[in-house]
Amino acid sequence: MKVLSNVEACVLVGGCVLAVDLLTVVHEASERTAIPLQPNLIAATAFMEPLEEWMYIDKDGSKVGPLEKNAIRRFWSKKAIDWATRC
Repeated sequence: MKVLSNVEACVLVGGCVLAVDLLTVVHEASERTAIPLQPNLIAATAFMEPLEEWMYIDKDGSKVGPLEKNAIRRFWSKKAIDWATRC
């Protein structure tokens, strides 16, 4: 994205949030093992516990986690973490 107006348009329509969601889904999918029976996979994922594999460094420099993805989303929406937070 070399054209600034394209970057601005992408940010305004929520492109950054979509990109972060896409990256987290790809990360989670890459960690799962392949199961040959698709119907069993669908049934099994309905009862899976959320993966707690996300960590970040807080403002005091201490490691927080492991946390599930929804916890990270809550911290983001409450402005407890931002773009400067180290993960």
